[in-house]
Amino acid sequence: MRSIAVTIALIVTAVSSSPLVAQRKDCQDTKTPEHLPPVSTVVDSARALTELATISAPAGMLFSLVFQDGDSLPLVRPLYDTDRTAAAIIAGLVRPQRPAHLWGIRVRVAQGPPSFLTLERAVYCPPAVVDGSLNGMRIVSIQVQPGDRGMSSPRGHVTVRLAVRVSDDGVPLAVNITASTGFQEFDEQILQQWRALRFHPALLDGLPVEAMYKTDGQSPRM
Repeated sequence: MRSIAVTIALIVTAVSSSPLVAQRKDCQDTKTPEHLPPVSTVVDSARALTELATISAPAGMLFSLVFQDGDSLPLVRPLYDTDRTAAAIIAGLVRPQRPAHLWGIRVRVAQGPPSFLTLERAVYCPPAVVDGSLNGMRIVSIQVQPGDRGMSSPRGHVTVRLAVRVSDDGVPLAVNITASTGFQEFDEQILQQWRALRFHPALLDGLPVEAMYKTDGQSPRM
């Protein structure tokens, strides 16, 4: 049977964005945990208020607590203009949590009067393809047999979907095709292209974290 050369326009929708949280339009409050717990279950709030009273912060303080996979204690970071010494105090007063998948939460301190602590949602930004590293359409020529599966005409458009596990430094760790072209050779070319891409990593309160990216715009959110 005679082989014919076929040109297929591969359509892949990819979200790209600036690495800065302030410029990332896809950032949202986290949904994990489903319900915010009482602040006293996360931090020894009474001691925290006593020890933080020595630090002047009329506008208040805000801390990010990020729990990595399987960790019971978080990485504590001051947000905005919060004093780093204050972050060290909070870190020493965090109560261990049940180990789980990656999650984060914020602790806000108001010095009053009256003084009090509250919990807030962390902000999560999914991974994004670095600007300019991916064109919206890839044109690839392949050899097919007339009547091959997935090709009803010598020329057409094929929509391909991929899922990419992106490291905290923006490198693809694993690339999988979730909606195939129907041609193994073509699929492999796509995988090679995507393994060479670079990403802005996912951000949890500005901290780069490993996460999943999906080309259909349905990247998992926390």
